[in-house]
Amino acid sequence: MNNYIIVPSIYRNKIGDEIDSQISVDLVNSSKELIEFDRSVNIDLKELYEKEKSASFKIRPVYNISYLYNNIYSGTTTTKYEDELIYPLKSSLIIQSKNVRKGLLQSYEFDFFRPKTTTAFGFESISAFTYNWNYYLTYPSSEDNKKILNIGFKGKDFEWVAGDGIPFVSENITINGFNVTKIICGLNHNLNLGESVMIKIGNNESLHNILSFGDGSFNSEKTIINIININDKIKGNVYGTLRRVTNSANSGETISKYYIRKHKVIKGGDRVVATKAGFQSGIYDGIETLSYDDNNNKFPTKRIGSNKSYNFTIQDEIDIEGIVDNRNRPLTELYLTILFKGYSGFFASKNKPMKQGWDFNRSESVSDWWDDSNTLSNSNIMAISYSDDAKSNFYYYNPPNEFDGDFCEYNEYNQEEIVISDFYYKIKHNESVFRVAGYDNNKSGYYYKPHNRMTLKVFSNYVESVGLTSKDNIPSYAFYSKFDAQFRWRDIYSVGFFDENSNGVNYPYVNDTFYPFSDVIFKLIPDTSGYDFNSLLNDGSGVVVKPIIDECE
Repeated sequence: MNNYIIVPSIYRNKIGDEIDSQISVDLVNSSKELIEFDRSVNIDLKELYEKEKSASFKIRPVYNISYLYNNIYSGTTTTKYEDELIYPLKSSLIIQSKNVRKGLLQSYEFDFFRPKTTTAFGFESISAFTYNWNYYLTYPSSEDNKKILNIGFKGKDFEWVAGDGIPFVSENITINGFNVTKIICGLNHNLNLGESVMIKIGNNESLHNILSFGDGSFNSEKTIINIININDKIKGNVYGTLRRVTNSANSGETISKYYIRKHKVIKGGDRVVATKAGFQSGIYDGIETLSYDDNNNKFPTKRIGSNKSYNFTIQDEIDIEGIVDNRNRPLTELYLTILFKGYSGFFASKNKPMKQGWDFNRSESVSDWWDDSNTLSNSNIMAISYSDDAKSNFYYYNPPNEFDGDFCEYNEYNQEEIVISDFYYKIKHNESVFRVAGYDNNKSGYYYKPHNRMTLKVFSNYVESVGLTSKDNIPSYAFYSKFDAQFRWRDIYSVGFFDENSNGVNYPYVNDTFYPFSDVIFKLIPDTSGYDFNSLLNDGSGVVVKPIIDECE
């Protein structure tokens, strides 16, 4: 027999007292449970998704960067870095003195990811992508119309203030018996037929109608304007500036503004993450060569150029709500700003900041804009030295939180911003570490465009306009025209909306965050006359080939 005792439900245990375990429930109640919302309402998931999407301002951008460069400069060094150079040809083994040899820098001095080598600094694999370059997410936050610019064209250096517009030189000609002034611009003028031009020579300004564009030569209509020269008002061979006027009857409101955009950092370098793009390389990948020693012994093949791909993103999302651009508009563009750092010391020099300029400063050799003696081309990116005294000859670039950007035109009446000339930096070799053979180190070097654009949203192709009595939602960035007595603006399209001209953007939206994506080709361009990566697709000569036929044909 077992020892189990069955305890009736009226007892708590076998020695407990008998209790009433039933609860009396009164069916009459004066209170009611509060229902927060009606659970029987049907929810439209698509409508709810679009509502949440339109209310979100969080983004996590992703850039795919195809990096294209070609190292063409050979030089000499007396430092312990001589073993890091490439000696590609027997003829290059010129022993000028003890421990002095001529070779090329290896590709990892330029690459985004630097491998571990016999460098003078403590290398850490986790920081491999931070030694050669710095990376920032920036946006155009302000503008500078007082910036002094310089261009070399038609055999002369001409200096002007950004706010004065486009530089030109005049030439008086005759067309069909009429005295005509040919205005030869140093940049694209962006003018159209039916518009006018405000010409400034010295302190005098005058408004002129346009007769025609170009002089019959290839692409000349983009840089040459012909105007009737009444009473010989404009002399020949005179330098000046011009501004676009879209409507001569309303020149005060329709005249364009010109300025340099200023970029502000929205995410610092420590929050940007880079990874190598798997199974992806460009068409120029594999620029390699054999290397030799003093005894003509071959070293393993080393790389002097490449075209690899990388992905850049950030560790956490950005909330762009309330952030406005240089024209006080909601943020529609974001930039991955890539700045050369050069931690190995081959480039940065003491008291020599990085040089900066614009695409028009690379057009003609007459300008000495990029020389170290030209303080106007100095950037705010300064060189700093290593903290170790033993490495005091070595410097790298340490950038601030604001940078110059593109040279732009903005027409307030048309509500349109146009980039006239892209912004560039130039890096040069440190002469005390690496002296370029056959070049002045002030002249040699590499150009690169630091600001790489990502479009977050787009503006409409047409301008909205309403009167003062309108009850429409007028955005804060709208322009009020006294001439028309109307507000004017361009709508900003929502993500996923495209108009009839396929103008719009679309990208994933997950977990209350947008994930915009951008493909960018980042070029490191040697300072060699006529060098253009695009021309390699033609005959490889490095000379830009003009088409045999014009655009009409």
